[in-house]
Amino acid sequence: REIVGERLYLTYCAGCHGETGEGDGLHSYTLNPPPANHADSLFMNALSDQYLFDVISKGGASVGKSPEMPRWKDVLNKNEIENVIIYVRTLPLRQNHRAPRESTQ
Repeated sequence: REIVGERLYLTYCAGCHGETGEGDGLHSYTLNPPPANHADSLFMNALSDQYLFDVISKGGASVGKSPEMPRWKDVLNKNEIENVIIYVRTLPLRQNHRAPRESTQ
């Protein structure tokens, strides 16, 4: 399920939220407010699975967030959205295990 969720996340979410979930996707720089950082464990731990399901299926405006966050319920079914949530829950863990970025100085 996590692998399916990763594929769906990279297809539908990474353009704004970034491949690692840090809110730095290709389209993120044009969005105000910026996309959520899914790699932030404190932020993510405060969100219930139901909240994540609602924001993914109904869009950002449905939960008082950015109206630019599209609703995916017409594209993804319930099982696919649940798989995305399972994958999103792994992003803070992946962030903690990534190799540190090399300094450019």
